[in-house]
Amino acid sequence: MSNVASIFGEYATSEGLQLIIDKRMDKFKTREFSKYLSWDTPQVDLSFKDVIGKTQLDTIASVVGEDSVSPVRSRRGLASFEGSIPTISHKYLMKQSDVRAYYSLQNMGNIDDDTKKKQIIDLIFNDVKLSADGCTGRLDVMFLQGLSTGMIDLSATGNPDGVAYGEIPVGLPTDNVIEASKKWDDADATPLQDIENVIDAAQGKGNDGFEKMIMTRATFNKLKNSVEIQKIFKGVVGKAPALVTPDNLNEYLVSNGLPPIELQTSLFNIEEDGATRSFRAFADDVIVFVPQGELGKVKNALVTEGDLKQVMGHSYANVDKVKIAKWSMNEPFNEFTRGQLLAIPALTAIDAIYHLKLKLA
Repeated sequence: MSNVASIFGEYATSEGLQLIIDKRMDKFKTREFSKYLSWDTPQVDLSFKDVIGKTQLDTIASVVGEDSVSPVRSRRGLASFEGSIPTISHKYLMKQSDVRAYYSLQNMGNIDDDTKKKQIIDLIFNDVKLSADGCTGRLDVMFLQGLSTGMIDLSATGNPDGVAYGEIPVGLPTDNVIEASKKWDDADATPLQDIENVIDAAQGKGNDGFEKMIMTRATFNKLKNSVEIQKIFKGVVGKAPALVTPDNLNEYLVSNGLPPIELQTSLFNIEEDGATRSFRAFADDVIVFVPQGELGKVKNALVTEGDLKQVMGHSYANVDKVKIAKWSMNEPFNEFTRGQLLAIPALTAIDAIYHLKLKLA
């Protein structure tokens, strides 16, 4: 078994690969973390100590790869954070059956050159997109989990194909978490006062002014269906139950000096033993109050293969900070596309982020 150049020839050289990517940057998924974090300057290496010591963030990037043979099982305790942060990695295989289909079309005499070229570019880009989006998706999951729970789930459940460290705290101060006074489906619950209590707690620590409140639709439904909100909007629209939407509730909140609501709806897929399941990284039953401006940085470092060293037969390109590698192997023959990202979200504004936890019982 040895590495050989991609079957796609000049289109899959490093220059050709980068050209295909650059012309289609708008096709890659836009991630939530990009709204709140900016990329820090790349480093040669990135360790847990860099992040923990400088940003109060205890977290870890993960290794995600379809070619994992034996996942590393859970390790707990601060001793786990002595080494370097592992690379987020996502690899796709073009199977021999796909290769045969590719060669069949390329060898058809009645197919024009433009159609053949489009097939090549589409085959290359589709795997590049999957590889890059898989890496930024993992980073997005870490960000949304840390933002909404104060923890990043790197247990065997949350990261089944990679390094499992358990649940990692991100350093959210305990007194930044305020619990609702009552269940919001109680007749005498006061969700607006619960929101005011969070604002009062923040102002008491010198944190004045939230840009927004972030919540899932399930949490929003509990808020809009509460007796207090229904009474307010019944008086406005004259119906019972009142029709409460994010738009008209936000209009009411802002007019009363409260931050508007933003619904968090991101859905992710995770693969385990060949089966895919969907999940949401942002927690239900919590409202996250975020300040104006940037919430932190994406700490990142150069990827070993591609940035610091190159392997003969491999082509390399970049999708922003994701390093794409493409190559073929013989015995058996397969075509691979891999995305790698050495990065971790650092919430430097963690002290100004507050949670309102809904009472469930």
